Amino acid sequence: MLDHTVIKSTLLNASLIDILYACMLAFLFGVTIALTYVRTFSGLTYSRAFIQAVIFAPLLTSVAMQAIGDSMARGLGMMGAFSLLRFRTNIKDSRDMMFMFAALASGLACGVYAYQIALVAVVFFCLAVFVVHNIPFSVEADYDAVLRLQVANQPESQKLIDLVLAKYARRFSILSLKDAAQGQRLDLSYQLRMKDSGVQSLIISDLSKINSARDIHLFMQDKAHEV
Repeated sequence: MLDHTVIKSTLLNASLIDILYACMLAFLFGVTIALTYVRTFSGLTYSRAFIQAVIFAPLLTSVAMQAIGDSMARGLGMMGAFSLLRFRTNIKDSRDMMFMFAALASGLACGVYAYQIALVAVVFFCLAVFVVHNIPFSVEADYDAVLRLQVANQPESQKLIDLVLAKYARRFSILSLKDAAQGQRLDLSYQLRMKDSGVQSLIISDLSKINSARDIHLFMQDKAHEV
């Protein structure tokens, strides 16, 4: 059983070695969770920034928990400091959200020096991810191609793209949408699940017929096609 009085005493009298040990373990747990994410990722591309966030999250959470200790005043002060920041990152994938939560939880455990809890939780979480990754309904990748292109910032352009993609893809979704050329153009990224193999050149040909389409790149799992 976890002795909370011991944790409280340790937090109040933490030595430099204790702090370094907690930070080191938090970092290692973050790396372990990030590697598990990469090894079990079933899409075509993942965010490098997200991987780095998963690695750094346990470390920062550990530092925050050690700084707060058992002080309510410190906790309220830290909440006030964080309220001044605006976090605009939106994690749309529920799987990504679970990995981030696992990273934060491991850092929290390290921050209160509950190393056994952190170790068991991270090991069990990673093993569970590998098990789920290899069961039948999760083996096949949802998407097998990524499309990137620029078009004029007009609703008609996106409608034309959707018509082309609906013709050749079983399903597709927008990965990212960014302004380009001072808002006059859009930089779009799609992930696709093709209906048939060998239609890459047809997709590029049809997209090239859209007047405002530029810099068309189609990346498959084993090769890339571009215009």
